[in-house]
Order: sequence, then C-alpha cells, then structure tokens
Amino acid sequence: PDDLIVQTSLQRKYFIQVFLTLSIPFILGGMIFSFIFTNFSKKIHSLYFADMVGGGIGAIITLLLFPGKGPIVMSVVAGIIAIFGALFFLMSHKKVIVKAVLSILPIILFGVFVLILTHLKKI
Repeated sequence: PDDLIVQTSLQRKYFIQVFLTLSIPFILGGMIFSFIFTNFSKKIHSLYFADMVGGGIGAIITLLLFPGKGPIVMSVVAGIIAIFGALFFLMSHKKVIVKAVLSILPIILFGVFVLILTHLKKI
C-alpha cells in the first residue's frame, strides 16, 4: 500500500477535514499567547509562570478525573472550567446584566451535564 493513512479519496477528504478542525484550537491558542506575550513583555516572567502553573494544574485535574469517565464527561467538565475562567475575567465588567447572565450560565451548563449523564446511564 502506497498510502497508510487513507486509501480512498473519501477517506482523504475526511482526514483533511478532521485534521483542519482539530488544529483550530491550537492555532487560536498560539495566536492568543503570542498576542499576550508580545503586548505584556514587561511581565513575561509572571505570565509564563502562570501559563506553566495553569497547564500543570490542568494536567493533574485531567489525570484525576479521566479514569472511568468518557470523552463526553471530560468535554463538559472542561467547558465548565473554561466558563468559570471566563467569569473571573468578566467580573470587572460594569454591566450588571452581563454579570447576571454569566453567573447563571454555569448552573445551566451543570444542568445540561446532569441530563447528559442521565441519558448516558439509560443507554
């Protein structure tokens, strides 16, 4: 076989689509970190330290939560953690409505999470 990854044109098309889709978060993350490190170069040591600590904590949490859980549960947990992170950044926002909506959003996500778990247990 000449091509070990894909054998038909349809497989090649799907492979390219999946590869491009999965690369989007890494490209955006690289752009965000480049922007932050470029614009806040005077605090680069603190930013890099926070980046490394956050990555380490995320890895430890993933290792603790992943055994016995599926990718759906982990995706919802990661989404909830990301929402809480966004809430911390938006707490300085002056508009009360934005704060109220963002405060309710994790509760709604938790409800969706419970519904997904309930549905998965029935299957």
